[in-house]
Amino acid sequence: MFIKQFYKHSKINCLSLAFFILLYCFINLKQGIVLAPIFQYGMYSGKFYLNDTHSVYKIFINDKPLDLSKFSFEKNDKIIGSLSNYIKAKSINPQTFKTVNNILSKLGISNFLQETVFSNNISDNDFLNWYKILLEKIIGEKLISLKIFSQKIMWHKGQLITISLPLKLYTIGTNN
Repeated sequence: MFIKQFYKHSKINCLSLAFFILLYCFINLKQGIVLAPIFQYGMYSGKFYLNDTHSVYKIFINDKPLDLSKFSFEKNDKIIGSLSNYIKAKSINPQTFKTVNNILSKLGISNFLQETVFSNNISDNDFLNWYKILLEKIIGEKLISLKIFSQKIMWHKGQLITISLPLKLYTIGTNN
């Protein structure tokens, strides 16, 4: 049997493995928090529902719309993914610490938590300065002005239709 051979080979490692397995089981039974989500069948077995409504971003660089079709998938992902992830993180960050703190307080170890460890405290200016540099590298030109808009769209009878007016999110280098 593997466990017996493992125990004879290295008692410390075998006991560490047994402790990890017991700790993993205890935490799952106590609260349902998963130490290694790959072992959690329910994480991957649920239905995935698509929203009819989606947000799209319109980016204007130097008062010209950015044509994403001119860029590779990787560059598109950097342009839109970075922006989307930052916006999503701003809305999720306040809940992250509260959720983790709530779970770990039931285990009695929440006293050691610091909110800064669980939150991304990047300001809009910090992000926009970084994003400006990223865009300049990708498009290969100096960025004088930047406007970022969000707009809601949805599928209706096989085509995309806009369902909201563009909402200005961020602006650099322009007063408009």
